[in-house]
Amino acid sequence: MSRRHQPGRPPPGTGDLEDAFRRAARRLHDWRLGHDQPAVLRAFVDAWHEAQDIRAFVGALEQSAPPTGVLAAWAAWAREHAEAIDPLSPSGLARLADNAVLAALASSPGAEPTLEEQEWFHNGFLDPYLAQLEDLR
Repeated sequence: MSRRHQPGRPPPGTGDLEDAFRRAARRLHDWRLGHDQPAVLRAFVDAWHEAQDIRAFVGALEQSAPPTGVLAAWAAWAREHAEAIDPLSPSGLARLADNAVLAALASSPGAEPTLEEQEWFHNGFLDPYLAQLEDLR
C-alpha cells in the first residue's frame, strides 16, 4: 500500500531532505523573480499610463464644465484612484522601491530548477518553504 502526500506537509524524511527542499524553494523563488521582472516592469508602466490618462480625463472634464454634486465627488474619487495606482506617487514609489530591491536580488536569476526540484514543486513538497519566502517580501 503506497502512502499519499498530504499537500502543505513535506513527505517524511530526514533533515537533509528538508534542507534540500529549502534550497530548492529558494532557487525556484529567485528564478521566478528574475524571470518575472519584465512583466512587473510592464505592469508599472501600464499603471503609470493609466494614472496619467485618468488625470487628463478628469482635467478635461473640469475644464469643459466645472463638476458639481455627484460629478464633483466622482472626479475627486477618480483623482484618488489615479494617485493609488500611480507607481510614481508617494505610495507607489514605496512599492517601486520594494520591487527594485527584489529586482536587484534577482538580476542574475541563476540556474533553472532541476527536474527533481520541479517535481518537488509540482507535488507540493515546496509549498510551505515557498510560502515562507513570499512572507519575507
